[in-house]
Amino acid sequence: MAMINCPECGKEISDKAKVCPSCGAPAKSVQEKSKKRKDIVVFAVIIVVFIAAVAACIGGAYLHEMKVQEQYRQNFRNSENGRALTSMHEEVEKSRESISKIRDELGS
Repeated sequence: MAMINCPECGKEISDKAKVCPSCGAPAKSVQEKSKKRKDIVVFAVIIVVFIAAVAACIGGAYLHEMKVQEQYRQNFRNSENGRALTSMHEEVEKSRESISKIRDELGS
């Protein structure tokens, strides 16, 4: 014997009762409303679990992609081409600074 709540008055009643002893609501409507509420709760829980699973999959895939990209960058930086490119980038920055200084001196 399980206890259910009467949808009319909210009191606990037996699922075997034919009417609610507190308010007199018919048991059939009590059981139907209780079942509908239970179905809605189960459906809502399934939806929440599904959304959480999708979010976890998307987040996991994103983190994996970020790790792969960072590993690729690190491998490139450590390679001969990466070091050469970094050196060239530093030279370009020095040249830009020199040009900026020359422009300032000529403009003054």
